[in-house]
Amino acid sequence: MLFVKKSIKKTKAYTSEEEITGWVMSEKLENGIVFKLGTGFTDQHRKNPPSIGTIVTFKYYGFTKNGIPKFASFLRVRIAR
Repeated sequence: MLFVKKSIKKTKAYTSEEEITGWVMSEKLENGIVFKLGTGFTDQHRKNPPSIGTIVTFKYYGFTKNGIPKFASFLRVRIAR
């Protein structure tokens, strides 16, 4: 008889909202660290990027030893409330 072990992979997703600070989709965290956010954008967002100062939501998976979000990926532009 053959037994197959099923494995479950657990991942944790973190999200944050920060302000666009430059034309290369760089983000500035509350602690002052600036990093590039380059994945997750649609072709439309790439042709017409959000304005500087726009608040965007992105996801990430923890932080590097330097405090930069790991694997940061754009999700959406935050709509003002």
